Amino acid sequence: MAEPAAAPGALRPKAAASLLLADICGRAPRFLMGRRPASHVFMAGRRVFPGGRVERADTLADGALPVSADDMALLQSELRPARTDRRAHGFAHCAIRETAEETGLAVGASTLATPVRYIARAITPPGMARRFDTRFFLAVVRVPLPPCAKGDGELDGIGWYAAEDHGEADLHPITRLVIDIATGRLSADPDLTDPVQITFHRLVRGRPRITAHRLT
Repeated sequence: MAEPAAAPGALRPKAAASLLLADICGRAPRFLMGRRPASHVFMAGRRVFPGGRVERADTLADGALPVSADDMALLQSELRPARTDRRAHGFAHCAIRETAEETGLAVGASTLATPVRYIARAITPPGMARRFDTRFFLAVVRVPLPPCAKGDGELDGIGWYAAEDHGEADLHPITRLVIDIATGRLSADPDLTDPVQITFHRLVRGRPRITAHRLT
């Protein structure tokens, strides 16, 4: 399914964040996801992780977040020259807030078996009807799985999905890519304690570019 197009170069990507919650009790990880309604402009009919645009209130929100200090430091380093603790906090808070709003699942210390880790960044290509500069976060939930209440209507069919639960048209390529990144990370480091490194995916002069970014 092709996404609606906009005039080339007309939109600057908006800051956004998304959270992958993983259940690793079975033979393969399952992720909390839902489907965007067909009426949506962005990712219509696709299965996605909860997430959305970073709001000013996210940067001003008080309270500690279950995100590792190294990940927050890496976020701050990416935000130079406008490096602030508040901007980094905003991405992490947005991912957790959007998950609660869209799925009805509150994320906190009692919900999680691991810290929330920053694993990937992707920018929507030029020419799309919506463009986002999205930071993706990953955490493992405790067992038994917390029940998922109905969210705010942004997602249909909210549930826990393994990679093989998706048809070819269900996922946008970047969603599939982030699932692969998360699955590989969980296979190698199920406790999510290894040193921080993220992969950054974008188009440069019309060609895909992938770079690794780690805290130095």
